Amino acid sequence: MRKILTALMVLLSISVLGAVSLSLGEGNIDSVSLYAPDGTLADVSAGIQDSGYLISSKGNGEVFTSPFGDIHLKAESAVVITDFTLPSPSLYVMEGDVSIV
Repeated sequence: MRKILTALMVLLSISVLGAVSLSLGEGNIDSVSLYAPDGTLADVSAGIQDSGYLISSKGNGEVFTSPFGDIHLKAESAVVITDFTLPSPSLYVMEGDVSIV
């Protein structure tokens, strides 16, 4: 039983520490709206760790940082994180201009 609990703790630690995260790196947090996959408003400062989130920028442009690059959202842009799987994540640009550096 002890070996099973130890193995579960190791797996849980790896999944928590290895989680991909996307967070606001530059820009005004008040000009960004973040919507969860179910359509509810989410906390921008908490970061994103799953696909299905919609990011909307109403400011002068914001930069989100992630392990797969910096995502630059221009003013009046909207993007959906469709897949967080590394090494080939994907985004869907709904409106405006987005670049990944």
